[in-house]
Amino acid sequence: SVDNTGKVTAVSAGTAKITAAVDSIKAECTVTVTAGYSINVSKNVSIKQDGQDTLNAKLYQGSTIVPNATFTYSSNKESIATVSTSGVIRGIAPGTATITVSCIPATGLQAVTATVNVTVSSRFEIGCSSTKFTSMGQSITLTPKFDGEEVTDETVKWTFDSGSSYFYTES
Repeated sequence: SVDNTGKVTAVSAGTAKITAAVDSIKAECTVTVTAGYSINVSKNVSIKQDGQDTLNAKLYQGSTIVPNATFTYSSNKESIATVSTSGVIRGIAPGTATITVSCIPATGLQAVTATVNVTVSSRFEIGCSSTKFTSMGQSITLTPKFDGEEVTDETVKWTFDSGSSYFYTES
């Protein structure tokens, strides 16, 4: 749109002819508005160590999907999570990493980027009902799990490091 001072405001993508007139004398100017580009992709991904998830990135120009967009992917911590050329994230070790998704929408334009926060959790975990004790002699039973399944054999070796004198172990 254009106001009575000549200020042109972009309201949608496309081309418009702006005309100024003083009496019968006219001048014209053609303006083109291109909607900005953006990448739509998951912002957060949680996977297990040795697990994987596939990113489904889409390039938009304004609110329109750009077909056949080509993306590149990179991980800032490949020791935690890797990403393939097709966007498959693989958990390597517990921790956090950032995946950067990039796309050059058209020749001569700058790359558009988006980031994905990846959290990789261990396949081995301990489930417990509580971590706070309110009285001496109180106890809880910890449940070791591997891939979500309870580990019930003797392969689990328990150790204790209190970091304080508030706990004791039986010998």
